[in-house]
Amino acid sequence: MLKIEAVEGMQAARYISAGQVLTYSDLKKENVVKRGQIVKVLAGNKAIEVSMSGQVEETGAIGDIVRIKNIDSQKMFAARVVDRGVVRIE
Repeated sequence: MLKIEAVEGMQAARYISAGQVLTYSDLKKENVVKRGQIVKVLAGNKAIEVSMSGQVEETGAIGDIVRIKNIDSQKMFAARVVDRGVVRIE
């Protein structure tokens, strides 16, 4: 039996009829950032947080680690997708 936490942020992989019992294979992660998209990049902790813009270099879903390019310096770094259009450096 699937728990709600295990499927949060996922979408149907195929048509699902009303009343049908869901299995994990019926679902897939929803990509919320796409290659080339400009996203908000967050870094910091509860005491201080900074943000900047970055360009996504690979498609990803919430929880995925994706490559981001700093728009100003063109340097690459990795960040975790935390929401639609938002990544966080850990």
